[in-house]
Amino acid sequence: MVLEDINTGWLLDRPYVSFFLGFMYSIIGYIIATLFFFENSVSVAMLFLTTLLMVPTFVGVLSHEEGLESRQPESGIFSFLKNHRTIIEVYILIFLGAFIGFVVLGVLAADKVPLIFNYQLDFLSTREGITTKTLDHFFSTTNVPTVPNALGIVQHNLSVALIAFFLSVVFGAGALFLIVLNASVFASFGVLILRYLATDFSGGLKIILIFGTHLVPELAGFILAAIAGGVVSKALLTESFGSDGFKNVVRDSLYLFLVSCILILAAAFLEIYVTADLFAGFPS
Repeated sequence: MVLEDINTGWLLDRPYVSFFLGFMYSIIGYIIATLFFFENSVSVAMLFLTTLLMVPTFVGVLSHEEGLESRQPESGIFSFLKNHRTIIEVYILIFLGAFIGFVVLGVLAADKVPLIFNYQLDFLSTREGITTKTLDHFFSTTNVPTVPNALGIVQHNLSVALIAFFLSVVFGAGALFLIVLNASVFASFGVLILRYLATDFSGGLKIILIFGTHLVPELAGFILAAIAGGVVSKALLTESFGSDGFKNVVRDSLYLFLVSCILILAAAFLEIYVTADLFAGFPS
């Protein structure tokens, strides 16, 4: 495979390029899906294709990361974050790029939103209860944030992070699909809000920035969980079980997962107490 033979270690020196890769992968995934799949399966095929395009990139980056981690003598969460700041940036930027790519698809092909996000909109409706009717109700009533609402979001998102972690341990880069799925669901919700509130470009940009208030830490939490599991997966294959290198990887991966949980907790309270208030006060 051509993509598998490309050395992606250079991304660690230029993490900003990851954003454009994520954007490009999501667009290419959609184009291929529309050319070779039935209309009613485009939304799911797009996710699988975007994930497949990302896998070789992340396998290369994870291989480099595990080798670095196994040689690190320092311990502690702050040392870990300092040593691995670049790979965290790569992950976050590539998925933010995919998120923006999905949003752009929804905006530029507004008449095809039900086709592009068929699965995602159905997920929002059946699992989250988010429809145009619920948006009407939200914007016509006063927002009253509550701790139980925030804890409900925490519980749901922590379960997603745990699944991402264990999928990464078992399949290496296997949790990529789960994270791409979440990015596309976030994007479909963002497109709904844009169509509901935005009247011009500046209004749309403000909505995206408001949405990012909780989206960035939440997505970062999912990504950190996937990184932690992916590094452990590589260690299981390349390090001797119980060796110092293996212990370094497992220990610091658990630190990383702890940071993931903290970000998810913070994102939930930001969503309920900050983002919701900002949207409620947004002129419709």
